[in-house]
Amino acid sequence: MKKAFEEFLERHDRTYLIIDGLSHCHTDVQKFVEEYLHELIREGKPLCLLTTSHHHRKVHNIITCNRCTAKDLEIYFNCGCQGKNFDLCQGYKDNGASCLDDSHIGDERYDTVPIYVFPREFEIANYCRHRLSLACRVDRKEDSRKYDDQFHESGVIRHLRRNPESLDIIAKEIECRAWGNFRVAEAWLDALMEVITDLEHIDDLLEEMAYVPRKNLNNYFKKRVENMKHYKLQDESSLTFRVISLIMTTLQPINIIALQHALALESDAARIEDRKLIPRENILRAANGMLKIDKAQDKKSFVRLIHDSMRVIEVPDLDPSFKYPHTRMANLCLKYLEHGDYSEHSNDNAKFPFSAYALEHWADHVRLACSREDDSITKRIGIFLAKPGRVRQIAQRTKELKSREVDSNELSKWLSNVTNPIHICAWYDLSGMIKRFDDDGRKLDVPLDHEGKRTPLQYACVNSCLETVETLLDLKVLKSNEEAHKAIWVAINGYGLSDPKRCSEEEEMCRVRIVEMILKDRDLSFDSAIFNQGRTVLMHTVMFGFLQFASLLLNPEAKVVLDMNVQDEKGRTALWHAAENPGLPFEPYAQQYKSLIWLMLEYAGTEVVYLSTGLAALENPEKHKNTTFMEIFKNFQLRARRKRTSSW
Repeated sequence: MKKAFEEFLERHDRTYLIIDGLSHCHTDVQKFVEEYLHELIREGKPLCLLTTSHHHRKVHNIITCNRCTAKDLEIYFNCGCQGKNFDLCQGYKDNGASCLDDSHIGDERYDTVPIYVFPREFEIANYCRHRLSLACRVDRKEDSRKYDDQFHESGVIRHLRRNPESLDIIAKEIECRAWGNFRVAEAWLDALMEVITDLEHIDDLLEEMAYVPRKNLNNYFKKRVENMKHYKLQDESSLTFRVISLIMTTLQPINIIALQHALALESDAARIEDRKLIPRENILRAANGMLKIDKAQDKKSFVRLIHDSMRVIEVPDLDPSFKYPHTRMANLCLKYLEHGDYSEHSNDNAKFPFSAYALEHWADHVRLACSREDDSITKRIGIFLAKPGRVRQIAQRTKELKSREVDSNELSKWLSNVTNPIHICAWYDLSGMIKRFDDDGRKLDVPLDHEGKRTPLQYACVNSCLETVETLLDLKVLKSNEEAHKAIWVAINGYGLSDPKRCSEEEEMCRVRIVEMILKDRDLSFDSAIFNQGRTVLMHTVMFGFLQFASLLLNPEAKVVLDMNVQDEKGRTALWHAAENPGLPFEPYAQQYKSLIWLMLEYAGTEVVYLSTGLAALENPEKHKNTTFMEIFKNFQLRARRKRTSSW
C-alpha cells in the first residue's frame, strides 16, 4: 500500500490528504501519520497533510487570527501555546509569522503545525455541481475514475441532461440541507443517484428532496458512532456516548447549560455545581463533529445533532447509553424532580433550564419508554407518585409552567391542591399508569376537593390526551349526563370559558376525536343550561366559533337530544347566537358556517324555529343584518316550499 500511495503522489503535482478528527484517531493511526506521512513531507514529496477542525473550537467562537485580527478564518494554523488558542491565518503563516512563545521563534516546520480547514458556503455547492456534472457526462464510462453504473440509471441524471439549468438549483438545494458537511452532501447525492423514475420537471426533482435520505445518512452516522469505540481515552469515550445519547433522545432542543446540568445529574455526585460542570469544549471534542452548538451566549447556545436523521440510528449494542434511551431519560428527569435542589432550581428556569425540560417532558419519556422499550419504568413511577406532597409540588410547578403558555384565568382552577396521582397521570396522558391504578382497585372517577371539582377524565380532555380519554371511557368512568356535558365542554373549550383557548389544527382534530368518543353509543340530552346566562353547550359552540364541534352535536348518528328552541336567560336560541356572531360568515369559516346553519334548520325539521322570543327564524329574514344568514334562510324556505308542493 505504501508503494501504491507513493506512486500516486508522483502522478500529481500536489496531493492534499485530509484526515477527519486526527486527534480522536487510534494511537496506531496517529503514530503512522507522525512516522510515515511526515517522513514523506520531509523528503520533499508533493504532499500536504490537513486535519479537519476541532469542532469544539469552531463552534465555541469565531476563529480570529492573533496577528492581523482577521475573523471567521476558513483555513488557519493553531499553536498549542496560550491554552491552544493562538491561531494564525494563512497569509501571516506564509510570511513566516509565529506565535508569541520564545521557543517557537525562527523556522518552524509545517509538519509540526496543526492545519485546520473549513468548507466555505459556496464550496459544498461547487462539490455537488462538479459531481453531478461528471455524472452527466456521456463519456463517463471511459473516464479513468470509472464512476458507478448507478449514475447511468438515475432519473435525476437523465433530467439534468435534458435540463442543464436545473443543475445549479439542485447543487444549492443540497448545500442548504448539508449543514456545512461534505459527507452529508454526499449522502444526498447518493440518494439522488438511486432515483430510477423519470422526472419531467424541476418541481418533481425538488419533491424527491423533500424526504431525508435516512438510509444513506444513517450508514455514515452509524459508522461514525461505531468508530468512536476506538478512542484512546476510556473516559472520553464514555462521555461521547452519554452526550450523543442524550441529544438523540431529547424532545426539544436544549441549550448547552441544560446539557451540562443533565450530565452532572447523571454523575455519582448528582449535584449541579458550576465549577464541576463539563466544559462545552470537552463535550464537543468528545462528540467529534456529531453535534453543533450555536455560536451565542450559553443560554442561547442550543445543542443539535449534525443532522436530525441521527435520531433514528439503531446502535443499541454499541454502548449501554443507547440501549434504553427513553427509560434512561425518564429516570434522569424523575431523579431531578426528586432532587433536594429542584424546588429552588425550578424558580429560575433561565439559570437551570433542565428543570423546565424535566418537568415538561418526564411523562413523554415514560410513555415512549413503555411503548418502544419496556415498561420497567412504571414501577419507578408508582414509587415516585406515592407521596402526596410530591404530587402537589409537581402539579403546582406544572401549573406555573403552563401559565406562561396559556393566558387564561381559568387555568388557576386546574392543578390546584392536587394530591391524587390519577389526576397527574390523566394530565400527562399516562394511560398505562391509569390501567395499573384500576388493577390496584383505585377509584378513577373521584373529583378533586378544591373549587373546580374536576375528574381525571376532565383533566385528560382539557389537555387533549386521547389515549387516556379512551382508557377512562373503556373503564366506564362516565356515569351521568352532567359528567358527559362537562367532559365535552372541557374538550371543546380548553382552559377558559369566557376566552376559549384556540389551538393548533392537529390539537383541534384530537379534541374532535375526544368528543366523538364521548358521544359514541350514548343517548345524551344537551338542552339543560350549564353555563352563565343559561346557555347550553350548543349555544357556546356557535358563539365562540367551534363549528366543527357544533356539527358533531347535530349529527343524527350522535344520538344527541337537542331542542333548537331552548332559550337562554335573555330569550335567545342557539340559532340567534349563530346569526349574531360577526366573524363566522367570513373566511376561513364561511363554508363551514353555511353547512352549520343548514344542519340546525334540518335538525329542527318541521318544527317552527325561533331566533328569540316571538321571532321565528323563517319569518321576515330581511330583518337580519347578516346577509349570509339571510341568504341561507331564503334558500331553506324555497326548498321547504318545493317539498310541500311536491307532496301535494
